[in-house]
Amino acid sequence: MRLASLRQVIERWSRDQVLALAPDASSRKAAQGVATPAKWPVRGHTGMVVYGECKGSGSTPYLACVDLSEPAYRCSCPSRKFPCKHALGLLLLWSDEAIPAEAGAPQWVTEWLDSRAERAAKSAARAATTADTAAAEQTAAGNAADEQVAAEQTAAEATLAGPDGGSSVGGDSVGGAMRHRATPVGRGAVPSG
Repeated sequence: MRLASLRQVIERWSRDQVLALAPDASSRKAAQGVATPAKWPVRGHTGMVVYGECKGSGSTPYLACVDLSEPAYRCSCPSRKFPCKHALGLLLLWSDEAIPAEAGAPQWVTEWLDSRAERAAKSAARAATTADTAAAEQTAAGNAADEQVAAEQTAAEATLAGPDGGSSVGGDSVGGAMRHRATPVGRGAVPSG
């Protein structure tokens, strides 16, 4: 279980740090409205996660939790704001030291943390596979380029060697001996011999 393996405690955030997470001014105000212990009959923190059940307008409480290591938020409310007022209110209670420390978290919290850990592991595995594939492709491309250069070098050497193995640069090869051709230098050039 993730919580058992993580025994570090995150430093408690200030009220201003929590409110800075709010997506807008109305969320900040709404969070302060739900940041009362009476709204959270079930609440706790393990050092790495803060969780609670907030009384809402319906018959079932909203389940909210915050993974303090990132932070990451989860709430069962229908809000599209992220983090929602419930997560922010829970964090405000935690910053005011109004949430008791607990040895463990409820099952719905540990399931969420476990699913996050699984997704992170899969993402890391995909990233490693992608990096390995990219490295292999780069190596293959480098090998192909090296082979192309070697082939071009071999072709150039064969061209320079001529048909009988002698050099043909700067003249014609005749029986392995070089005979220079006359090269016109300009108008009235005199052939060299």
